[in-house]
Amino acid sequence: MSPREFLCPTEIRAIRKGRAEGRAEGRAEGRAEGRAEGTVQAMVLIYSSRLGRPDEAVLSRLAAVKDVREADGLVHRAETIQSWSELFTAP
Repeated sequence: MSPREFLCPTEIRAIRKGRAEGRAEGRAEGRAEGRAEGTVQAMVLIYSSRLGRPDEAVLSRLAAVKDVREADGLVHRAETIQSWSELFTAP
């Protein structure tokens, strides 16, 4: 017997709605992480001409940034720093 044989139509609709909402939420989170990743990549490209290539420790920390606001904050911080090592220190 399949699960559909045990569920009423209302329960089936609720399950489908939950799945759809979960997929939409997952897509939104994925897009936000993608925007954060793109922002970080652009920052590295733009500021590498002034600061040089970031070392592996900085690149690792940047790769962990998944929040768009955090990425934007780092871009603004990068405008004022003299080396990549200053990026994650308090201003």
